[in-house]
Amino acid sequence: MTPRILMVFTTLLIALQLNEILIHASSEGYGLLIVVTVPSIVKDVESIVCYSDRVVSLVPPGVDPHEYQLTPRDVATLKKADVIVSLGHTHFEIRIRELVERGDVKAKLIEIPYIPGIELMTNPMTGGINYHMPIYDPRNYVKFVKYLSRVLSSLNPSCAQVYRTRRDHVIELVEDLLMHAPKLNLTAVAANPMLQYAVAWLGIDVRYLVVREVGVPAIPSDIVRVREVLGREANVAVVMEPSDVASKFLESLAKQRGVPVIRVKAPYIADSVIDEIVNVYRQALNLSTKSLTTAVTCSGIEKRISVVPLLLFISTLIVGVAISVAILLRLVRR
Repeated sequence: MTPRILMVFTTLLIALQLNEILIHASSEGYGLLIVVTVPSIVKDVESIVCYSDRVVSLVPPGVDPHEYQLTPRDVATLKKADVIVSLGHTHFEIRIRELVERGDVKAKLIEIPYIPGIELMTNPMTGGINYHMPIYDPRNYVKFVKYLSRVLSSLNPSCAQVYRTRRDHVIELVEDLLMHAPKLNLTAVAANPMLQYAVAWLGIDVRYLVVREVGVPAIPSDIVRVREVLGREANVAVVMEPSDVASKFLESLAKQRGVPVIRVKAPYIADSVIDEIVNVYRQALNLSTKSLTTAVTCSGIEKRISVVPLLLFISTLIVGVAISVAILLRLVRR
């Protein structure tokens, strides 16, 4: 057995033993059940929670939340939850809000668009507020992580230090990304309003949409307008994966006009929000006119982001040991 494998194996054993202690602690009321409405938020929430907490998603991966309806099993899960994290605008999420307001569900409800400080953009085609995925903008993502950490700390004070430590690591990495991200100063056509937040922080101004609202058919006059502006007033196209009709149309048109395309995964298939932020960031680098030196610097940031799980594991391992010792001392004193 090589020294490296031995080190990994030893670390895993320590982690497993620590986890057993913390699971025992959670049986005394330390752990929280956190329910999220879409699967892409699970890993983002898991990145700051305590070992004894559990995070589950109502909507299965690959299912569009705009088409989802609550099941009796979902309602039962919501009634057991301590915290619910919701995008706050689809039909089933409005239903969750009603259950909380009626008192049928006792959990603390966090609706992301209404977190204090979250900046909501205006839909360029309707003039209304765009509620679709504001945390695809890393500036809003930081505010979300901070707010969630405060809520979790208030509900589970014994793990407050864990929440703060893990939160700080995530925020540091996101702020580094923001500091070094290119500012492209481009005008874009996007397939739908969900994509607006994903590129705005990079200096890409979405002024035109193929589809004005998610789930609503395109208006013929909007299609005509997109054909007129793409490659003239608008110099980048933003499409969604998996490709819907609007995205396929826009990507085909962009290819004909020689316009670059940025692809953004929908929140029901993305591995996590932070992964998608990094995905868009990498694509933006290809559109940037910055020098090779900047590219090397940005590459270094990407490497830092790739070790997030390790950094979080080490930090929480240290804090977790301290918590475990405190719990064991309390049990001994009894």
